[in-house]
Amino acid sequence: MEKRRILTVVMTLLCMALQAQDLKEKSFALLERDLYPRVHERLDMNGEPCAVVKISVPKSKSFVIEGNIIGEPIYSPGEVIVYVCGGTKSIEIKSDDYGSINYKFPQAIKKQVSYKLSLKIEMTDTQRDKVLEKRIKREYKAKMKEYEKEGWKHFGSSRSLEVALLSHYDKLRELGDEGTEVVGIASRFRSKNVGKQMAANSAYVTYAQQAGSYVKGRVVSELQGNGIEPTDEMDKFYAAYERLVEKEIKGEMSESYAIVRDLQDGTYEMQIFYIIDTHKASEARIRAFEDAMKEEALSQQQAEMLSGFIREGFDD
Repeated sequence: MEKRRILTVVMTLLCMALQAQDLKEKSFALLERDLYPRVHERLDMNGEPCAVVKISVPKSKSFVIEGNIIGEPIYSPGEVIVYVCGGTKSIEIKSDDYGSINYKFPQAIKKQVSYKLSLKIEMTDTQRDKVLEKRIKREYKAKMKEYEKEGWKHFGSSRSLEVALLSHYDKLRELGDEGTEVVGIASRFRSKNVGKQMAANSAYVTYAQQAGSYVKGRVVSELQGNGIEPTDEMDKFYAAYERLVEKEIKGEMSESYAIVRDLQDGTYEMQIFYIIDTHKASEARIRAFEDAMKEEALSQQQAEMLSGFIREGFDD
């Protein structure tokens, strides 16, 4: 059953949408003053100078350029430079993640001249899911390789680590933008049960500190922008807010899986992975904010400003 479960999830991750990605032209232009093809000259098989096409496209390194090109393309972030023979009619631009386009040049390509082709990627929700599934597959393989190399074992469940990790990605995918991952870490403990509680506390504290730091950073920036210095009352509020977020978020964290490894000195290290629904996390922060307001007297203006930042979240 377990092998069947693994196979089913892997096949789901491998499933590709039948509809191709929509890779489209944004613009094509002659770069009259660009000396690149003269300064960095390449000759074609007949000894004639090449033209240069600078292709502007996101995730440029994922694209392969084919056609009447000379030499290897030059990749840089957001751009691929290709040399083509004078008179070239078209080139093919393709990517496993983003589809392909057989681009026909709208004007005659002249030797020793530079051109700029800008492309855009338009994806449906189905197509985005396809890209996400491929990335999840790569991430799953890398994570399992890391776990095996570092000696991590699944803890607290009869299910294998492979199944636990696949289930974890399933949950995150189902929640989409409404799900986020939080990790709790504990090290150098002898009792695994004690270590699990330490790791859980670490996750609660980590989330609370991130929530508090985000709000403090936004408030300080806002006040300084208006020439106002932060007050001691605000510092007391941040401390109360973090403490109360830690209390409230415990009930909203859903444990996904835990891993443990032997440090070979009589102690262990553990990591617990939690998934939080961002809406529930926002509600927890609001409850913490309301309770902190009762503890620390703030002005109405301060309260309204803080309320807005707390509702925004920080990385939900």
